[in-house]
Amino acid sequence: MVHRLKDVLISLLEKLIGVMFIAITAVTAAQVFCRYVLSFSLSWSHELSVLLLIWISWLCVPIGLDRGQHLSVTLILDNVSPKAQKRLQWVHWLLSLFFLILAFFLTFPVIEAFEGMRLLTLPIPTGARYWAASVGSLLSVLVLAARLFPERAGQ
Repeated sequence: MVHRLKDVLISLLEKLIGVMFIAITAVTAAQVFCRYVLSFSLSWSHELSVLLLIWISWLCVPIGLDRGQHLSVTLILDNVSPKAQKRLQWVHWLLSLFFLILAFFLTFPVIEAFEGMRLLTLPIPTGARYWAASVGSLLSVLVLAARLFPERAGQ
């Protein structure tokens, strides 16, 4: 059950990230067209693209964790026994969990510090940049927590 929910979450994130990349591409193409063909700039295009890229970066973290595809240095892991590898993977998992929980809670004071402020060219709160870290780290914690429940055969 937990793994099915995680798989649904990952699938939704993949689709959302795809839509966000399409939006960045469309906004950037519109900006280039407006600047070079119509001789004016869209003042909001850069800010929207940056905001979307921040969200994409944080929403990709749980996907990378699920697939085990995050960049890592395996020099030590490759040179120890399988038993030690398993222990080191647990240490890695626990440190990742600790960091993500820390990132989740430590973004709230930052969001609060920007309360009432808006982005320069968009009617979006400045805190939207930092909510990405909270949401991404929380979803990552959920993906990592799914490892606590071994997947049963036939599910």
